[in-house]
Amino acid sequence: MSSIYANLQRVVTALLSPTDYYAVYTAQIVTVNADSTLDISPQNPRFAGMQNVPLYPGTVGCIGVPPTGAMCLFSFSDGDPGSPYVLGILGNATMLYLNPANPASSTLAAARVTDPVEVAPTMGTWIGGVTTYINTLVPGTLTPPTDFGIIKEGSGTVKIGN
Repeated sequence: MSSIYANLQRVVTALLSPTDYYAVYTAQIVTVNADSTLDISPQNPRFAGMQNVPLYPGTVGCIGVPPTGAMCLFSFSDGDPGSPYVLGILGNATMLYLNPANPASSTLAAARVTDPVEVAPTMGTWIGGVTTYINTLVPGTLTPPTDFGIIKEGSGTVKIGN
């Protein structure tokens, strides 16, 4: 009787094993690679460690870089065991950076609170005209602001964690 049960168990396991690749599992991030892929160590013993696993972005056009050691969720694209991907970071892990998906093609820089800015020429002309007009009505009442304008320096990568 036990051999019938064992044979039945093998058949059922063989039939259901492909469904393993449609489930979501937890893993620990071992390495964050330079191309923003991850090396992960699945918590489920049925899966060996995986390298160069892509992190599907939560925000289109940005890639979040999670810290090493954080826990994540992973699955397999269309149930294909050769196409694992990380679909989210668990717990209170802070994403360290947000990078444009293709920084080389980005023409916009990101500004931080302490980045220097300068007033765009057209805005400077407008502010100067308004200041002159108001000061002709009531002399000395208006000083043009200097704390807004275009980004003079910046970075395509902004650190948002510690």
